[in-house]
Amino acid sequence: MRKIHFIMGLLLSALSCRAQVADVLVDFEDKAVGEVIPVFSLEGSAAARAVVAADPLNAQNKVVHVTTGADATESALNVRVVNLPTGKTLGDYEWLAFDYYRADEDLDNGDAYVSMNGKEVWRDARNICYEARGRWNRRVISLEALKGNTKTRIAPFRFGYLGGGKDYYLDNIRLVRDVDYGYDLDDPATTLRHYADALGINVGVAMGDGQGFFLSNGYAKNPDSQLTRTFTGLFNLTVCENDMKWEVTEPEQGKFNFSPADQLVEVALANGMKVRGHTLCWPNHLPGWVYGLKTREEMMAALKNHVQTVVDHYKGKVFEWDVCNEMIDAGQEDGLCRDLFYNVFGPDYLDSCFVWAHEADPDARLVMNDFLVEIDGDGKAMKLLDLAVKMKRKGIPIDGVGWQCHCYWLGCFAWQKQKMKTLINRYARYGLDVSFTEMDQGIGYNDRDKLSAWEAQAPDYRTLMELAVECPNVSSIIVWGMNDPYSWRPSYDGAQQPLILGDYLQAKPAYTQMLDVLKASVVTGIETVETTDGTRGNMNVVYNLAGQQVDASYKGIVIKNGKKILQR
Repeated sequence: MRKIHFIMGLLLSALSCRAQVADVLVDFEDKAVGEVIPVFSLEGSAAARAVVAADPLNAQNKVVHVTTGADATESALNVRVVNLPTGKTLGDYEWLAFDYYRADEDLDNGDAYVSMNGKEVWRDARNICYEARGRWNRRVISLEALKGNTKTRIAPFRFGYLGGGKDYYLDNIRLVRDVDYGYDLDDPATTLRHYADALGINVGVAMGDGQGFFLSNGYAKNPDSQLTRTFTGLFNLTVCENDMKWEVTEPEQGKFNFSPADQLVEVALANGMKVRGHTLCWPNHLPGWVYGLKTREEMMAALKNHVQTVVDHYKGKVFEWDVCNEMIDAGQEDGLCRDLFYNVFGPDYLDSCFVWAHEADPDARLVMNDFLVEIDGDGKAMKLLDLAVKMKRKGIPIDGVGWQCHCYWLGCFAWQKQKMKTLINRYARYGLDVSFTEMDQGIGYNDRDKLSAWEAQAPDYRTLMELAVECPNVSSIIVWGMNDPYSWRPSYDGAQQPLILGDYLQAKPAYTQMLDVLKASVVTGIETVETTDGTRGNMNVVYNLAGQQVDASYKGIVIKNGKKILQR
């Protein structure tokens, strides 16, 4: 029973994990099935209606079912609730949360939104449309705009949908307060960034269109907001999940749109963070016009212009690019997928993209990025290694590879750490770095909010952080999403709560274990700290924190003459 699961989840959070208080505004249990709820509609209002109905997955629960006519341009459910706990106002709450459901057969791509007092505070198209089909999904929205409001006790929320022919369900509309985040942004010693900076490791987070709360309404540009402080306080690197992909940056041939990505880049650089670029060449997320390119010459001209225009726009801002993404096919002798670029351009498209990117920004690091390539001996992993080495030997300007590190079963990395380390060392022999670029680890739908499930996913995160600390040629570890409700995984394979921060940005056990690894690597008992770029003085006899002799190319903390030195 979903509502019992929801209540138990809150109980577990309060007793076992990071606590918060959720005050339910509306759960429809006190209403009769068939009761009509007032609905707002701009057009087609006669056909737009909201009715209390049985939960499509559990008939014992009551929910609200919203439908709209085919000609409606917008419809919305108004929620005005005055039953906040005594002494509480909206300004006491940090988050608005609700559950959302759409039928399996409903494939419409309209935009869902929430507004307060006429001001839109959240919009979510992709995740709602794809993830919410056939299952209940949780959504959370920051109430940053109401912070400090001591007067309002009415919740004037509007849950809307743009477009006609909609069919969706809402339930458990609630306000959340008193969140125990599990870290103190005023105490750097509780943050990943503090120790990552000390060790010279990039610990990053992807920000996607799902995290619309972050960039909307200027929250990201408010340095005092909880959202911005969490983003810039916990991480020292970021990457756009989707906003640098071809369909966004060049939706029409020769017409570029950098505005969505520019917002994130601006906030990151203003706060001393690094930015990775993702991705220049990938046969997915392409605008329709690219599929119309039928000759090698057409594809070459379009691909070169796209790569160089995008890289040039972010020259000096993006330090590393995923030049090509998901190009490996272990079943092919040359290791390359027979995708659009291969079939129209030819196998040399890969080399060309790297050369063009290097011409546009000679200082940017360039890598290939792929999935299921993390384990030594696996066919796809060895094909990527072989391809990268061949490119390096040919003089192609490649600096390393990206391992996406999407974990598809619990323990998939923790159980195979040594094989991963062996493969990382193989890359090191050829002067190639490895980045963990898209880490996430999901749990089952029925295990949501369970501390035991969160603890079970933590060792895989810990393993990657250990490898990042132990292996000098691991340059970055990136979590693919900021907090659980806005991960891509539920819409892809149903994996739930796959990230290190929970619904309300609270630290999960995965965060704590990653932090523990960084702490242990920094705390050596040697008090004196110096910094070097690795080129000054005699750096031939130095040791890392594991007691291994390293040279000047090593990045991180080393010991020389009894002193701890941060070598960059």
